[in-house]
Amino acid sequence: MTSTGPDANSLERYANEFAGGMLHLCSDDLDMTDDFSNISTVSEASTDTDASDWDTTTDGVNEEVVLENTAEIDFGDVSGFTVGALILEHPIEDEYVQKSASGDTDLSGDGDTSVEAGGASFTLSR
Repeated sequence: MTSTGPDANSLERYANEFAGGMLHLCSDDLDMTDDFSNISTVSEASTDTDASDWDTTTDGVNEEVVLENTAEIDFGDVSGFTVGALILEHPIEDEYVQKSASGDTDLSGDGDTSVEAGGASFTLSR
């Protein structure tokens, strides 16, 4: 981990606050002008995560921090939608980070659904 300056350190502390939050599989992106309560309108499945399931990588030069899951996150048997976004809720505050989904996002079939280690990464920048 490379970290230089107070901005990178502050960003890393902020990113670490999301570790242990609830992860949502969403049918669509949440408009960033929407407030926190609108997560339920796009969330198709959600599960609590453990803080130990997450790690950060800090790029102090570009003032970016990546928060990434280090363990598989299981959602159980969910199906019938296409994942448009992943949203990670802050475990205490009414805040969230999101990213557009990539890879195999079609959950129209049946089966156990999980996000593999490294499959949920959120880049926070200044």
